[in-house]
Amino acid sequence: MNMMIFSEKTIAHRRERLEPEWKRLLTSEDCVLVFCGGPLTKPGGLDQTYPFLPHPSYYWLSGYRRNNGVVFYSPELGWKDFIQPVTRDESIWEGMEPFAFKGADVSTLPAFLMQHKFRNTIGLGQVPAASEIELTNNQTLKISLKEKFDQCRRLKDADEVKLVRELGSIANKGYEKIKSFIKPGVTERAIQIEYE
Repeated sequence: MNMMIFSEKTIAHRRERLEPEWKRLLTSEDCVLVFCGGPLTKPGGLDQTYPFLPHPSYYWLSGYRRNNGVVFYSPELGWKDFIQPVTRDESIWEGMEPFAFKGADVSTLPAFLMQHKFRNTIGLGQVPAASEIELTNNQTLKISLKEKFDQCRRLKDADEVKLVRELGSIANKGYEKIKSFIKPGVTERAIQIEYE
């Protein structure tokens, strides 16, 4: 269960589009971390969590819906993925494949950053509240990086256009079905069931 909607080629192309924009803003001593975010625990739910959705910036750059990942970028080292490995329990209970996600173990990220001694480490995406990673508080640079990211992301690639068309087609079929079903006296719930 890889959970990737977009191909590796599409992800690589997205990174290629963004890289020159970020290179103009960063020095060789800078790096950017795009955080995925983590699952939110349900109040009183013990180990239950809400369905997880990654931060859109992380998802656009990685294609993964896996929690706690980080996409790293620096002008010197390029792009690197840091992922949370699939646990034995996730493999058993959720059917995840142990090697479905490519990248280094996210637990190695702090040591990787210390080894390379970056002057500025900018965090984007769903930055964790508590972390071993010390982020630079350069709001001007952070805003500029985010603006360039958004400009690149807003230009839809062929895979995104294909996905939107497929989803639109599915929705249209549902609405056509509703038109033949709806009449006075039908409840909203009955319409919902028919649509779904």
